[in-house]
Amino acid sequence: MDLYRTIQKPEATLAHTQKGWYPAHSELYSELVRTRLQEGERIPAVAYLNAQQERRIFASSLRSLMQRVDALVLPTIPTPAIPLELAGKTIEIDGQSEDATTAYLRITMPFSLAGLPTVAFPAGFSAAGLPIGLQVVGRPFEEATVLRIVNAYQQMTDWHQRQLPSAINKDI
Repeated sequence: MDLYRTIQKPEATLAHTQKGWYPAHSELYSELVRTRLQEGERIPAVAYLNAQQERRIFASSLRSLMQRVDALVLPTIPTPAIPLELAGKTIEIDGQSEDATTAYLRITMPFSLAGLPTVAFPAGFSAAGLPIGLQVVGRPFEEATVLRIVNAYQQMTDWHQRQLPSAINKDI
């Protein structure tokens, strides 16, 4: 997770700065996002470059493993969705306390780091009416395979057409 954050935070800060949004309009960001952009400013260039080197090694290993399968189908997050206000706070998953953002990135982040084609899509609702998502991860440059798998799933289900239950939807 440190590897991901060492790369992602300064890149996000740079992107928002180049658009003229940050820090010029810092007051428009949520406290969580503003804090992360500020953290991105403080990551040393050497740490960023070292993380990029580690990322290349990690990506090579993961891409090699992916040659054994056509694709992976995994959950996007370890639980049904949580309310946005819990982002960045500690939550409990299977009796373990964990930062919500860390918990929610741990299943998708490796594939982002490796640059593998991935599609996340709706796959149902929990008993409490919270959305559940799946992701399909493919081999490098096999986006068409990933899209065919997602399309096949969506042809057999209608989760992608359903609205959030009204108990949740009313606050959006």
